[in-house]
Amino acid sequence: MSAEARDKESERVENAGTQSGDRHNLLVEHLPLGIFALDSEGNILEANPALLSILGIASVKAARDINVLSFPPLVQSGIAQYVQQCLESGDMLVADRPFVSEQDKSAYLRLRLIPVPANQPGSVAVQGIVEDISEQLLTEELLREYQHGFEYSSAQLAKFSHAIEQSANIVVITDLRGNIEYVNPKFAEVTGYSAAEVEGENPRILKSGLQTDAFYADLWATITSGEQ
Repeated sequence: MSAEARDKESERVENAGTQSGDRHNLLVEHLPLGIFALDSEGNILEANPALLSILGIASVKAARDINVLSFPPLVQSGIAQYVQQCLESGDMLVADRPFVSEQDKSAYLRLRLIPVPANQPGSVAVQGIVEDISEQLLTEELLREYQHGFEYSSAQLAKFSHAIEQSANIVVITDLRGNIEYVNPKFAEVTGYSAAEVEGENPRILKSGLQTDAFYADLWATITSGEQ
């Protein structure tokens, strides 16, 4: 390969790398996740807009003046301690922590810290990702409360159903038109009709002669009044 060809190939590779880097930077800038880089002393070297928004920091310039090991909101939330641990141990860490910004904005954050071997002072020692999981946790809590309420209601319904099945009194449930939807065992015992025989029927079929006219009149009056 001639010198000219090598130069063109080198330029092509360099341009491709630049374009790839531009796409990467564009992606980082628009991610909803906070992304940052720290040096070995805990100073912020880089931060994307999402991180600034999550932590309540005005600008990248302001962020670069912050040391996460001493920044009060991060110290109070316990995040600074995790950063210190990552720097000292060289281990990747994941933690969920409550956070309150200097503007009193509360959130629950998921922190991921990835150590990077630092070759020289001022180089990147830790890369991090911060995610606001407040809505996720709220949704999970609401689902747990709903499930608990559902389980409680199901348990109460089971008790109620058992009580009806064992009741010494006749229980008849009808729709709004007075057609039978359910009868308990006592109904079959007293009237002589099984549940299958009367389902969907009008209670007037109950005049089997097993009870007095007054009994059937009272039963029908109860049904049409909406009581059970």
